[in-house]
Amino acid sequence: MHLHKATGDKTYLDTAILLYDWVNSHLQAPDGLYFDNIGIGNYRIDHRKFSYNAGTMLQSALWLYEATGKAEYLKNAQRIADAALHYFYGNGKFRDNYWFNAVMLRAFQHLLKHSKDLKYLQAFAACTRHSLEKEKRADGLMGKEKAAADLVSQAGMLEILARLAFLEKQYKF
Repeated sequence: MHLHKATGDKTYLDTAILLYDWVNSHLQAPDGLYFDNIGIGNYRIDHRKFSYNAGTMLQSALWLYEATGKAEYLKNAQRIADAALHYFYGNGKFRDNYWFNAVMLRAFQHLLKHSKDLKYLQAFAACTRHSLEKEKRADGLMGKEKAAADLVSQAGMLEILARLAFLEKQYKF
């Protein structure tokens, strides 16, 4: 979609639609979220669900809506956002890696262009507050021992904090 936006070449849009449709056909779970992957060779579906998969597909739906004007993409984006809100943020704690959640936050932020409902950001902010209260270590790193050693996770939390600071100032949630 970025290549289509930069060049206007319809081939990139057509490819994005093919990929989007393939993921929806092969990896979409009954609850509207997405399974992680299909194994190469054995074609087994890995039934784990991660926030980055939902965030990627949510943002893809938004980009397709913006490029085509087709309401079905916006409707699908809203459905993904609602499913993600319930599954990933409904219990007030992050279910997976900070970086994975940063991808979801980017998608929720993008959704604000089309829906001013702040419930996604409010739930996300609650999970962030929980992490800051319960998972911040004495050395300033976030997460359990393994996560604290993972610089990608640390960068994910930094992105989350920066985006939320910007969004909270702009939207007052």
